[in-house]
Amino acid sequence: MIYKGSKEKINDDSAAFNAALRLLTRREYSKSELLKKLTQRYSLVSAKNALSRCIDSGYQSDTRYADMLSRHYYACHYGPLKLVYAARLKGIGKELLQDFIDSHNWQSMAFEALVKKYGESEFDYQMRLKALSFLQRRGFLKDQCIGALNEYMNLPK
Repeated sequence: MIYKGSKEKINDDSAAFNAALRLLTRREYSKSELLKKLTQRYSLVSAKNALSRCIDSGYQSDTRYADMLSRHYYACHYGPLKLVYAARLKGIGKELLQDFIDSHNWQSMAFEALVKKYGESEFDYQMRLKALSFLQRRGFLKDQCIGALNEYMNLPK
């Protein structure tokens, strides 16, 4: 019998598949995330078998995970660089995100991030630098940051 504190890995494909289904019912996982979670408790062979069974059944999809991740980062006012970086950490390639990145206006998202952060305040030189730094930390490209800042500066106060 395997106890909770035991270091021995379980070598049961059906148990690993059931564990994968339990994880996937809560939220989406990328292939690499799910494999990492499963190998904490199950053998590598069992985890890979369970993962391939989940993919074949359509329970796990990197495309669906990339869409979910893209929508989340866009809704939280993050830029394309931050999105690609976060996806790479989760084991998702840029090619799955490219359609989403191309189809959205990131400069308007950067502008919305500025409005959300600073409201309608006046900017002096130091505040402009802080605003540009803020947008770059959020993962926007340099030209998107400058365009959003120029648009923000032209707002009627």
